[in-house]
Amino acid sequence: MALGHESNPTSQSEQQSASTHQNTQASQQLLTERLSLLARTIADGVVMTNLDGEVEWLNEGFLHLTGYSTAEIMGKKPGHLLQGPATSRETVVLMREALAMGQGFDVDLLNYHRSGHPYWVHIQCHPICEKAQGLTGFIAIQTDITRRKQAEITLSQFRSTLDQTMDAVFLIDRKQRCFTYVNQGAVNQLGYHRERLMAMEPQSLMLDITKSSSEMTLNRLIRGERKALQFDTLLRCADGSPLAASVSIQYVALEDGSDQFVAIARDISAQKRASKALAVAASVFANSFDGVMIIACDGLVKDVNPAFSRITGFALEEVQGKPPEFFSADLHDDNFYPQVRQAVAENGHWRGEVWSRRKSGDSYPKMLSISQVYDDDGAVSHQVAVFSDISELKNHQAELEAAANYDVLTGLPNRRLLADRLSHALARAERAGETLAVCLLDMDGFKPINDTYGHELGDKVLQEMARRLNQQVRKDDTVARLGGDEFVLLLNGATSEHLFQRLLDAISVPMVLGGITLQPTVSLGITPFPEDLVDSDMLLRHADQAMYQAKEAGKNCFSFFDSSHDAQRRSHRQQFNRLRQALEEEEFVLFYQPQVDMRSGIIIGMEALIRWHHPEQGLLAPAAFLPLIEGSELEQPLGEWVINTAFTQLAAWQAAGRQFPVCINIGANHLLDPRFIACLEQTMVRHSQVAPPMISLEILETTALHDMCEAWEVISHCQELGFKVALDDFGTGFSSLTYFRKLPVDLIKIDQSFIRDMLKDNHDRAIVESVVFMAQKFDRPVLAEGVETDEHARELLAMGCHFMQGYGIARPMPAHEVMGWSANWDATNPYRQNGQN
Repeated sequence: MALGHESNPTSQSEQQSASTHQNTQASQQLLTERLSLLARTIADGVVMTNLDGEVEWLNEGFLHLTGYSTAEIMGKKPGHLLQGPATSRETVVLMREALAMGQGFDVDLLNYHRSGHPYWVHIQCHPICEKAQGLTGFIAIQTDITRRKQAEITLSQFRSTLDQTMDAVFLIDRKQRCFTYVNQGAVNQLGYHRERLMAMEPQSLMLDITKSSSEMTLNRLIRGERKALQFDTLLRCADGSPLAASVSIQYVALEDGSDQFVAIARDISAQKRASKALAVAASVFANSFDGVMIIACDGLVKDVNPAFSRITGFALEEVQGKPPEFFSADLHDDNFYPQVRQAVAENGHWRGEVWSRRKSGDSYPKMLSISQVYDDDGAVSHQVAVFSDISELKNHQAELEAAANYDVLTGLPNRRLLADRLSHALARAERAGETLAVCLLDMDGFKPINDTYGHELGDKVLQEMARRLNQQVRKDDTVARLGGDEFVLLLNGATSEHLFQRLLDAISVPMVLGGITLQPTVSLGITPFPEDLVDSDMLLRHADQAMYQAKEAGKNCFSFFDSSHDAQRRSHRQQFNRLRQALEEEEFVLFYQPQVDMRSGIIIGMEALIRWHHPEQGLLAPAAFLPLIEGSELEQPLGEWVINTAFTQLAAWQAAGRQFPVCINIGANHLLDPRFIACLEQTMVRHSQVAPPMISLEILETTALHDMCEAWEVISHCQELGFKVALDDFGTGFSSLTYFRKLPVDLIKIDQSFIRDMLKDNHDRAIVESVVFMAQKFDRPVLAEGVETDEHARELLAMGCHFMQGYGIARPMPAHEVMGWSANWDATNPYRQNGQN
């Protein structure tokens, strides 16, 4: 019986396994149904595609988001329907590359609704992998972020606008108390880099406000106790100096919860300096005997102090019972005193500058302070008026104003006042539709007058020049002195060449000063506004350029600003800056042209020739850019780059088992630069594996002859260091043969212009024969450049010139081609036999 009821273990295990499997399937089915329900009901668009990107399933959110029906989009690729002209091609390529590799992606993309309007979505795409089949497709969730993108665009535009204002603007996060934005005005005012400023704690910028006080201020804004707060403070600049600023702060609550404080700081340093000056003056007055009036409630004078009588000349009995207006100088309008009384009544005090009258009838300025005095009940009992005579201060201010705005020597407006006058003149001309001629005048030969007769006579010349200029202009015109012998004229409505010639004629009348007769002339540059429609600084610059054009034209004349000449100058500067950028970004490369001994076929060296790999224009020859560099500040750094690059390449060839001596062209200014030898020695230290005799420094004959002594000294120093020196383009200098034996060079290179034409021009042939003959007599090796044909080579060999270089042998080539070319060079070339014969 026991055996009959014994269970089968295997059967039980199978039953349990089947049950577990059924439970798992049920759980998975339930999970799938729930996920499907979730995908169908969420607002985001959900779409599933096969491996080809074709839609196999989508939810209602996707249909609502795109505007398409299920029938219109099922089985199609979403991108074909949703992407449009403004969709980012780069982002689409990134998505396709990710899908091709079976990877997901997370991007923002501009799509197009079925109705045609664009909208932004954030797409999260993930691969669908099944255990049995592996990767079967992709699922993508699209979230509409159009509002966020529009907000970002609006914010970007807002920030761009803020960057145009000169005031400092800060956005401060309410929770983190950190900067979320600072504008360019803040960077300019405080001197910090934007990144450093953004990382700073806002409180750390304020030198005179504690953190607790700052927090109390901000909390008042958050609670709505004040809509805005304004206060003066000192801001910490990058160099540690304080900046006086007027700060206005508002609290802005945003819908997304990212509440911000908006702080605007305006530089009030100039106002503070002015206030400080007044405070100093007030301190002086406070320690003197100021005049005091006691004014009763009825507004009449009740009492005065002795200083009042001393300042005004009135005795107490003469003013008692009189209103304060009794002392008025009648220089204020009818509303002035009523406004003062109203201010005192509303604020309890008033302070300002008032013109008053002494007993003698003279008017004088005084600084008046009126304060109300209250009794125990809070009612006004009387007013106290304290004043100081500021006549001397006003006179001193007038003197300072004159010193700040007028040239001491000539009495003409100086540069500061000129800027103000020019600003107003431009505004007036623009309003009236009139012309304003901005003229810059420079005396011809003024320095020799100073040097010959002394500065005292020179000053008299300038004073006489100022007098003559003032006589030639109208009352509403301006004559100003910039400094030295430069003057500026602002002539309203003046465009006639006859007028400017008359001005030159009047100026050039002989001067007799101190018994010395002088013939003054000037160069006058003119630019007319609004024909030259630029700002005031640029107008002066253009007038200055026109003045130099007048000097170049022979002086004692006038010249109008030539915009085409200015455009040419700016174009030249732009090209030069592009060359500087090319050097910084390593766009230059060296090509190498072989030099061969045509008797033996042996390669004796490689000449390094610079090229420019221009990103847009391709490979450029030296003629396209070297003329701009020669004689400029770029000549030395470019020359140093060539030397260093040639050393590096020579070391690489040596490491590969080949020895190719390299010839480097050295520019005139580079060779004669005082730092040339030191830089050469530093390069030798960096490339100690390169033997100096493997480097030949090629200098132009004209360079060597420019300064024989200095060139000889530099060349000798280079040879002492072990370098060889070649004289390039020989025959082009004025005194080539005269200095033939004086220059310590190791090689003479005949200019290719003579070689190229020697077969058809007997003069060129004679020059080549003469140079070869002289080189042989002085035991100097000679190399011919520009060998282009077999006939050139044969003729040169017959003359005794064996070293050659040119297109007939090889064109300049990149460094990586040199090894291959040398391997293919036929050492038994046809010229070898000729040379041996």
